[in-house]
Amino acid sequence: MKTVTDLQGNRLYNVADDNFIPPQGQIVVDLMPEEPLTSAELKLIAINGIKEKYEFHRANGWDAYQEFRAIIVLDIASAVITETQAFLIENDLKTGYDRISQNGDWKTAYYELSQVTASYPFIQSYMDISLGIIANYIQNNYDS
Repeated sequence: MKTVTDLQGNRLYNVADDNFIPPQGQIVVDLMPEEPLTSAELKLIAINGIKEKYEFHRANGWDAYQEFRAIIVLDIASAVITETQAFLIENDLKTGYDRISQNGDWKTAYYELSQVTASYPFIQSYMDISLGIIANYIQNNYDS
C-alpha cells in the first residue's frame, strides 16, 4: 500500500498499485507514518518519484524505438524503401529516438525532432509518423 500526498506532505489517499503515477503536484510514498515528514524527506521522495517517472518513460521509449525499427525492416522487406534509404531515415530521426529510448526525454525528443529538416522527401512521412507517435505519448502520459 502507498500513500499519495501533496508536495507539502499532506496525506491525500492510499493506493495499492505500485506503478501508480500521481497527478502533477502529488507524490507517492510508502504508507505514511503518523508523524509528518521533514522537508528533506519530502524532497528525497519527490526526487525518487521523478526518477521513477523517467525510468517509466525510458522503458516506453525503448519499446517505441523497437516498434519503429520493425516498421523500417518491414518496409525494406516489402521494397517500400531500400536499405540505404533506411540508413538515411535513421540518421534524420536518430535524435528523437535516442532521446526517448536512452533517457525517457519525450518532450525534448519532440522539440529536437521537430527542428530537423528531412534530408530527402521520402523521409518526411517517417518524420511525421515519429512526431505523431511522440506527441500522442506526451499527451497521454504527461501531466502538462
